[in-house]
Amino acid sequence: MKVGFRKPSIKKSIKARTTGKIKRTMKKAVNPLYGKKGIGYVKNPKKAVYNKVYNKTTFGATDVIKVATKSPNKKATASSKPYTMNANGLNPIVYMLIVLVFGVFGVHKFIDGSVGVGILYLFTGGLCGVGWLIDIIKAILLLIKSKQQTVDISEQ
Repeated sequence: MKVGFRKPSIKKSIKARTTGKIKRTMKKAVNPLYGKKGIGYVKNPKKAVYNKVYNKTTFGATDVIKVATKSPNKKATASSKPYTMNANGLNPIVYMLIVLVFGVFGVHKFIDGSVGVGILYLFTGGLCGVGWLIDIIKAILLLIKSKQQTVDISEQ
């Protein structure tokens, strides 16, 4: 049994996305249990258990992205989190690293929710590097601001 990071397969990913809605509708018309949760245990229990364990013990690239961009669900006290989160729920250090590494491609703009600006950054190389440098400075200022807030809170 594999444990750890799943090797991404572009072929399987494309096949899963191109399996047509009509094909699934036809199968469901013939078999009313098609696509229902838990039916795999009835059809092939050994395969269903294997898949369940595999999905619990491995993780893929999309799982990593979901965890990195996930916003915190509950309010945290100042003592439990050393840094304040930015608007999209990312730790300022993580956000700064994303801007440094992938900022030219506009990944941080997509994470912020500015899809149009993200596409502009993608096609212009971070506005020929100027926009990217400005965003690096903004990320550093955000990091400094969050550290100052942490120091102020801990002094009280």
